[in-house]
Amino acid sequence: MHNEKTKAEISFIKSLIVDADVLQKQAGNPELQKKLFKFYELVLYSDPVSSPGLAEVEAGIKEQFTLLKAAVALNDSSKADDILAKLELLMYERNQKCKLLKGS
Repeated sequence: MHNEKTKAEISFIKSLIVDADVLQKQAGNPELQKKLFKFYELVLYSDPVSSPGLAEVEAGIKEQFTLLKAAVALNDSSKADDILAKLELLMYERNQKCKLLKGS
């Protein structure tokens, strides 16, 4: 039972890591690919554990990531840059809240 709970707690970040990795490989523009790889690394090195206190920020990350996928599919680098800036800020917020929720 404990193992299932742990899997659920880390599923958000694990899924986002895979999605970000795939997305950066799909980008047709080398400059955009570099920026997407930077975001992939940001997610990769983020705290993997989710909690109810992170639900709102994680919902925002999901929403922005969906928009990012659409921008990459359209090869719209300008829109992707704007969305990546929002995502980086949301990931920063999530990481800060993770520290706060752990009492660090």
